[in-house]
Amino acid sequence: MGTPSKERCFLKSLQYAPELLKQLNNLRQEKVFTDATLCVQHEEIYCHRIILAASSPYFRAMFSHNLREGRDFRVSFQEVSPWTMKRIIDYVYTGNLEITTENAQELLSAGSLFEFPAIVAACCDFLKQQLHISNCLGIEEFAMIHSCEKLQEDAHKFVLENFSSVVECDEFLHLSLNRLKEYIASDWIEVQVEDTVYEAVMRWINYDIDERRSDLLELLEEVRLPVIDLNKLAAIEHDTLIRSMSDCLKLVIEAREQHASIHDQHGRRRRSMQNCQVHPRPSTVATEKLVVIGGQGTRLVEMFDPQKEKWFDLPSFPKSATSYSVCAVSNSIVVTGGIFENRIISEVWKFDSVKRVWVEMPPLLKPRARHSSGVLQDRLL
Repeated sequence: MGTPSKERCFLKSLQYAPELLKQLNNLRQEKVFTDATLCVQHEEIYCHRIILAASSPYFRAMFSHNLREGRDFRVSFQEVSPWTMKRIIDYVYTGNLEITTENAQELLSAGSLFEFPAIVAACCDFLKQQLHISNCLGIEEFAMIHSCEKLQEDAHKFVLENFSSVVECDEFLHLSLNRLKEYIASDWIEVQVEDTVYEAVMRWINYDIDERRSDLLELLEEVRLPVIDLNKLAAIEHDTLIRSMSDCLKLVIEAREQHASIHDQHGRRRRSMQNCQVHPRPSTVATEKLVVIGGQGTRLVEMFDPQKEKWFDLPSFPKSATSYSVCAVSNSIVVTGGIFENRIISEVWKFDSVKRVWVEMPPLLKPRARHSSGVLQDRLL
């Protein structure tokens, strides 16, 4: 008689754990062997203490230590709603949880309270995907309150990258002074011109001017006034609120004087600007971009940003013309002449890179097509 080739075998059932959870959940729903009642706003949720203790350090401590709840089958909770507690207990027994825009924050709060890191992580990931200019400020504050550092970091970055749009939303008007100051002090808020930062400050101040006017000087000190256009600075200097506050007016006058030291006679920043105390935010400094205009049968305009390595759509060229000439003048694009509807035209169009609009300019003295254009000392030839 031969000897067996193997003296043992190993059984590993992939269905055992899910089936066990299923049966435990059935026992809970049928109130069989349940030994704890969770009381939430006059609603009672029946469960097994051993299951809750195994699922979370919070419940393990509650049922293990010499606490009142550990000796009492009935436990009351004031921090959560009945709906949320039911979802948490369902998760304990099934491992499943539906997260939506309506419940994500409430579930995250409960997951944090009851020490379910997987719930917290899932809610954070979900909220990151929901970031929008209308809710990013609120999500950042919520993440900060619940010590969700990665979500807070993601939301903060979103605010900085979309600052020009965020300041137009209602959430912005309810920011605390310290949070607003933190944003405008950052080098990394994305604005095309520093005017946007000043206007954001004034919008926040004017929302509750009686309470906030005393904060104006502190905020203006974070606005990089000397890099604002000189005409805009003159308008700021004559603002009624600014003129009514001597310290603020003094700050603006000093900025106007400093503007002359960091710009040449044409309004361009001097090369030696690194020696100045005031530095523009990186987003306001013009960087080289590649712009592609039109083509056979199209008015599309696209821009490539080498720093971000991305293409972006710009407003389409106003006319379905061909054979025109394109030239970059300062931070604008100028299109001259061309052929439109089988005739040579003298039209001139300028793309304003700050306002992102096409503006019609005075026409050429004579119609031109298939011609060349160039720039000499900021003048178009």
